[in-house]
Amino acid sequence: MVYLDVADAKSTAERLAQAGVLVGTSGPTRLRAVFHLDVDDNGLDRVVAAFEDVFGT
Repeated sequence: MVYLDVADAKSTAERLAQAGVLVGTSGPTRLRAVFHLDVDDNGLDRVVAAFEDVFGT
């Protein structure tokens, strides 16, 4: 499990969801991400790309 502090958790989660990455919110500025056992290397690549798009590199 990974928690990320961001300026606006809801809008960040929505932007990630549009890129196909689902994360939860646990407060107005905190995201909760869990890496599922069934995610393969291609899935990880998609997650990294989505995070780069949303957060920048």
